[in-house]
Parts: sequence; C-alpha cells; structure tokens
Amino acid sequence: MGGVGKTTLVRNVGGEVKGFDRVIMVTVSETLDIEKMQNKIADDIDLNFEKKTGEVKAAELWSRLSNGKFLVILDDLWKEWNDDGDLRKIGIPLVKDEKGCKIILTTRNYNVCQHMECEETVQVKVLEDDEAWTLFEMNAGLKKADSRVIGEAKKIVKECKGLPLAIVTLARALKSKGPNS
Repeated sequence: MGGVGKTTLVRNVGGEVKGFDRVIMVTVSETLDIEKMQNKIADDIDLNFEKKTGEVKAAELWSRLSNGKFLVILDDLWKEWNDDGDLRKIGIPLVKDEKGCKIILTTRNYNVCQHMECEETVQVKVLEDDEAWTLFEMNAGLKKADSRVIGEAKKIVKECKGLPLAIVTLARALKSKGPNS
C-alpha cells in the first residue's frame, strides 16, 4: 500500500548499512525507464558515459559496478522483471566473488517478490490504532491540547487508516492550529 513507509524504511537502511562502497537508490515507478535509471546510477557513482546508447551505458555501468561492492535500492517496483535480464539491460551486476551489487527492492505487490525470488521479504503493514495516535501526537504537538482538540485529532487519525505518511503529513500541517482553523 502506498504511504505505509516502504521508501522511508529503505532510505534509512541505506543510510545505516555498512560494508558497501556506495548505496544507490533509484525510483523505478510504474513505467520502467531504463535510461533514467542508468543516468541516476551513473550520477551516484560519479560516472560520465562515453556514449549515449543504452547498450553502451549498460556495459559501462556493468564494468564499474563489477569492480566494487554496491547496495542498489530499487524503490517502487510495480511489476516483476524477467530473471536478471532487466538488470543486465540496465547494467546492474549481481554479487559474484564479493564484487557487484546487492539489491533491495520495494513494491506494493507481493507477487513481484515471489516472481523475482527475493531471498527475504519484509511486509510493512499499516499502524495499529495506538501506534497511529502516538505518531500523530508526536508530530502535532498535542501534549497540552484540550479535550475538544484531542477528539477532533482522533477522528483525523482514524481517517488516515494507519498510514504513517498521511498521519505525519496531517499532524505537521495541523500543528499549533486550533480546532476552528
């Protein structure tokens, strides 16, 4: 589900992980745009392409990425890829002999994980009611609010249906506003 926190989670993981030369985060989205992905990866590893064709870009990326250890985060993958064929088209080599790329992906579709034979899957679920309220309260600064404000805030939290992105966005927007604002 969108807004549950997949991107935030992998961004934080990417910021904390050790043992890689670089962490590369690429947003894939609904339409796979190989050239856009290649350009983003090249920017992240300070690579200037010699030629502009997709196949040459893929070869240059493959060469550079094969000589180091990289974590590639593919965020918001909508449909499965055919084995490693799409990775090869982009220029992403999987780890071999301690060199290459480890992949983390986020998707809204569990079937993508199954089809791509992910080693591990982590399902990110919506927040429970008490967790949602705590998150809202932290971001809205409601510690000294009166009961009427609290009552309205709880209705807003319920409408967010446990989605952290919606909760945080609304809480911050409503911070320090009165019930009639």
